[in-house]
Amino acid sequence: MVVVQRITNYSLYSSRVLIGGQGVVYRTTTLTVEPEMSGVTQIDVLYYPGNDIGRLAPPSVYVHFPEDLFPVHSAIFRTEQPLFVSWNVDPQGQLTIVQLRTVEEWPGEGPADQSS
Repeated sequence: MVVVQRITNYSLYSSRVLIGGQGVVYRTTTLTVEPEMSGVTQIDVLYYPGNDIGRLAPPSVYVHFPEDLFPVHSAIFRTEQPLFVSWNVDPQGQLTIVQLRTVEEWPGEGPADQSS
């Protein structure tokens, strides 16, 4: 089941660290989300190369995105409201999908509009 949570706050981090004698740029985003049944209250987004999507480790979800998405996500956080994150995990706790989005439900999803 896909979990959709509203983002209530975010923090952006960009730092340079020494790893194996090399200076490495390290970028992360921490998203505070409204709690729901999974018990997740925080999404930690790490930007680096690789194929791993991330994992569930309540109360956090650890998400991995390519480095080139950091400026794109930063712009979205600054300019769009409300924001939601949706995610799903397999039985081993590995993420199978993660989405940053501006709508809670996709258009056409949910109950029919009875207002007219």
